[in-house]
Amino acid sequence: MKWRDLSAELHQIMAAQAAALDELADTVRGSDLIDARVFVLPDIYPGEELIEPDRIDPVTLSGVTALDDALAGFARFHTGEDLSTRNVWRLPGAVSINIDHPQPLVDQVALINRLRQRFGEITQSVADENERYDLIHHAFPGLVYLQVVRQLRVLQGPVQSVTFSWGRKTGSQLITLASADAKLEWAARNASPALLARTGMSIRRLQETVQREREALTHLPEDTPIRWRRLLRVRPLMNIRRPKDEVGGVSSVIQREAQTPLLLLNAPDARIVPMRSFDANKRLVRQPRSDGGKRGTPISVVLPLFLDD
Repeated sequence: MKWRDLSAELHQIMAAQAAALDELADTVRGSDLIDARVFVLPDIYPGEELIEPDRIDPVTLSGVTALDDALAGFARFHTGEDLSTRNVWRLPGAVSINIDHPQPLVDQVALINRLRQRFGEITQSVADENERYDLIHHAFPGLVYLQVVRQLRVLQGPVQSVTFSWGRKTGSQLITLASADAKLEWAARNASPALLARTGMSIRRLQETVQREREALTHLPEDTPIRWRRLLRVRPLMNIRRPKDEVGGVSSVIQREAQTPLLLLNAPDARIVPMRSFDANKRLVRQPRSDGGKRGTPISVVLPLFLDD
């Protein structure tokens, strides 16, 4: 499919999603609001995404104000003016409503999620990541891809409570040799204090090391897959507790990333527990690794780059 055709289809998907989000908002607003709480996280400006925070203090909003922010957050596909585009905007929280006929709302969320999945499938069909980037940002300047494709969550009662915590996981993806070279080149040009502290190098030594590592890459076949593996920035999690079942008497807890507010239907007894601040000195929840434990042979001491053995 030609670039113009792909761009046209992406525009159609975004238009359909906008209409579906408007319908979802009307349905939610037309229902009885039991409780709504969202937790606004601090803005992240360019350069700050490279620095791990020592503390994060969420600002709690509740009631109609939280509902308005939640519905707006479902359709927020940009980080914000002057904010870092290398960071994904998140709004943890939950909106609890009573609704006589929940299935149409569940269907609306399913439609939105299918559109988001289709957006991802189309963009990922462009194999070259630079061309893929150009396709997305030529059609939608400033758009953050991960904010478009993430799935909305809806859950029907009974639910006992929704709590929030902080977690961190290791991200892992296969990249091309050219992409690995570009990441090393960028690291040498933008040597942050955090990178210098982690490597124990001066700027000059780091730049010399990067030069040697980039030279070593030139001796590898062009189609060599490289694994880019790093500890991802701390992120909010939601913990959904179901009541004890009648058979075993054991309550179940579901943990998911809290990227956008949870829509909670017909769960009048559910408690939405306020989110606590993140403190780097306290133990974090460790999420499963996305690469199943693969590591590979390291090819850099500056960046977490590995041969995909």
